[in-house]
Amino acid sequence: MLEQQSRLALQRTRRLFIRQQSAIINSIRAHLAEFGIGGRRHSVTKLIADSNDARVPEVARVCIAALGVQFRQLKTQILELKRWERQAWRRPDRKRDRLKKVVHQDSLLGDPSAFP
Repeated sequence: MLEQQSRLALQRTRRLFIRQQSAIINSIRAHLAEFGIGGRRHSVTKLIADSNDARVPEVARVCIAALGVQFRQLKTQILELKRWERQAWRRPDRKRDRLKKVVHQDSLLGDPSAFP
């Protein structure tokens, strides 16, 4: 039971971080659109990395850079949670293993070719 609750907490946290990441991306795009800059993901990424772009005023660049830092931190945390999630599903679960045995036994009993 505790293992299942832990897995759910892990999934919910990861989903929350993904929603926050999407919100940050949308916020960056909205800020850039205010200055007439829009486009593909790669151009937005380059703009975040380029602190000397004259199309965006300095104050806005600072805000976009701060959002970029937050975005990268969330991305790192999402990947870390994904790694934990994979490990959690690999751990032995007694209830799941018992259920597999029961299902396997039922399938053997229901299969006429299993009997000589």
